[in-house]
Amino acid sequence: MNKKTDLIVYLEQGINKLNVEFPKNEQSTSALFQMVIDFLNADFEEMTDNYIYRYFLTSFKKLICFAFESGVSKSYLRCLFKHLNNKVFVGYLGNYAKTRANDIRLVMDRFVDFFITSWQGCDNDRKRVLNNIVCSIDYWMTL
Repeated sequence: MNKKTDLIVYLEQGINKLNVEFPKNEQSTSALFQMVIDFLNADFEEMTDNYIYRYFLTSFKKLICFAFESGVSKSYLRCLFKHLNNKVFVGYLGNYAKTRANDIRLVMDRFVDFFITSWQGCDNDRKRVLNNIVCSIDYWMTL
């Protein structure tokens, strides 16, 4: 199997895992993973490394905004980003954006760190949290 096929299989496992853990969010899970698959179906070979990096950030900004609008829980987002921060997923992008591979990995680590540790306290102001995430992504776009 090639790397993209391995990645699609891995994503399907994530869909199944999230659907088992969060059966009320099956529609959101399908939509979120479709966004990831649409992102992966882009023709990365025709893009520059910087364009891939910005495309990655823009796509994940849309994904996170959709997740917040769907009203999924903190634990759902934690599981989602734990699943996406995987060497298969991050490595796939790194193969196309070699000069930005480290940046992509660092951004994914920050997403995961945020959803796993930073946002697990009592801060329930979802609008403020989403605004902070969007501002961070916009800042990373300038780097």
